[in-house]
Amino acid sequence: MSDNYRGIDNDGAYRSRRSASSPQDRREEPSGARRRSGSYTQSSAPKTNPPSDRQRGEHRSAVGRYTGSGASAGTESRKTAGGDRKFRVNISEDDYYDGEIAKKEINAARNSTPPVRRRQTTAATRTPARTNANPAVATRIVTGSMGDTYQIQEDGVMAPRQLRSRQKSVRKRNRGCLIALVYSAAVCSISILLSYYLIVGVNDMFALVKDSTDIVIDVPKGATLDDITDLLDENDVVEYPFFFKTYAKFSKKSTGFKAGTFTLNTRSDYNQLLQKLRRPAGADKSTITVTIPEGLTVQQVAELMEENSVCEAEAFLKSAREVEFTQKFMKNVNTKEKNRLYKVEGFLYPDTYNFYLNEGSVNAINRLLGEFDKHWSADYEAQAKKIGMTMDQVVTLASVVEREASKPDDRMGVASVFYNRLHNSAGTGGKLQSDATRWYPYATKKELLASDKLTQAEKDDWINNNTGVCDTYRLKGLPPSPVCNPSINSIESVLYHDKTSYYYFCHDKDGTPYYGTTIYEHEANLELIKK
Repeated sequence: MSDNYRGIDNDGAYRSRRSASSPQDRREEPSGARRRSGSYTQSSAPKTNPPSDRQRGEHRSAVGRYTGSGASAGTESRKTAGGDRKFRVNISEDDYYDGEIAKKEINAARNSTPPVRRRQTTAATRTPARTNANPAVATRIVTGSMGDTYQIQEDGVMAPRQLRSRQKSVRKRNRGCLIALVYSAAVCSISILLSYYLIVGVNDMFALVKDSTDIVIDVPKGATLDDITDLLDENDVVEYPFFFKTYAKFSKKSTGFKAGTFTLNTRSDYNQLLQKLRRPAGADKSTITVTIPEGLTVQQVAELMEENSVCEAEAFLKSAREVEFTQKFMKNVNTKEKNRLYKVEGFLYPDTYNFYLNEGSVNAINRLLGEFDKHWSADYEAQAKKIGMTMDQVVTLASVVEREASKPDDRMGVASVFYNRLHNSAGTGGKLQSDATRWYPYATKKELLASDKLTQAEKDDWINNNTGVCDTYRLKGLPPSPVCNPSINSIESVLYHDKTSYYYFCHDKDGTPYYGTTIYEHEANLELIKK
């Protein structure tokens, strides 16, 4: 081999011997070239000089065994134990071409006489030779400018330029996938938010999932759409002011609001609210006459109101539970009692009333409470103190009397029995033991059994174990609230009850009362009315 050769032997050191050569012997290698490693075996091509020196750029190196017979004394190589020479050569990117071109170059080099110096060209054919030990090994044939050929076993099967191109494509594809993923996630999130906002807005617009509650608002003179929207929002009539204002503008109902006091129901849709607020308060209202009988519970009054189109029963019950009414006497009512189911129970004064159609629960209750306030006089208040009771206690006991007395003239005697039981524990141990309290808030056992708000197990427990919130067979003293709305006559029977020693009473089938002082007298009366 010619001494115009440079290589890297196995210990990685550069060894170079160079003789004077013409400029044609020198060629520059493209910069940025990368190295590949493998094992090389020189073919049986004619002995020619090895590839010339690489002047610039980063070289690919390969280690192999040189088995040719034309090595000169100046060749930089090392002998192995088997007598072969091991060497390292640098191969630039230009050494990789198609295998067919390599064969042509080899034949041209062999047939040329004398060899013509030309720009070094190399070519390689890729021959995958994959094994189980190294599945990514391939063999290349490399040809130098003088016709030398080498077989190279490489760890990669792709040319450097192709590899870089492939890596660049992969990076672009990965980046594109990431952008697409982020974009899809953003679009999905925005779609979900918009869908949710649209659904709740439509529900509010048509009042699809709202509880029924009557709300009273005062609309000032000259109120604008913004003023109306703020009023409705503050009173929880609408939940999404933006949708309400948008609906009012698109439906051309954003002006012409009337001043006055309006009763609105939370189940009214946007169109109903706007129509009502743009008509004079109380205009075009028909009235209906409703009679509230004595002794009805709040639940029974609510059903009566709904039957006569005054308000919905559910709205009436909710107002009776939650609304803080401002009548003067209400400050003396123990509305904080946890077992008091309805704050106004006992004070819905029984009478005949003229209501507007769809007047609303709050207005209706205010009317009934107002009548009670008129009838509870200062004399009643003074008499309650005289017998050691509060207004609330008088009304509670009167509600029991109302349900137990079979006839109006029987109220005084029944009131005396319960008053004695309440203030003398010798008879019944301080318990009223009234059947009227067992089923509250239902009026009777029959109503309890017909209720769809209780399971059968709850009904059985109520009946067998006296678990009612006002059951005076279980509780001592007065129940936590009135059990009905008593008449003024029942209230007076408690305030001015007869002075007796009776602790027991019963009625025959005609409603005639029988009173007894002891349990033995009471049992005798029971036997008597059975005959």
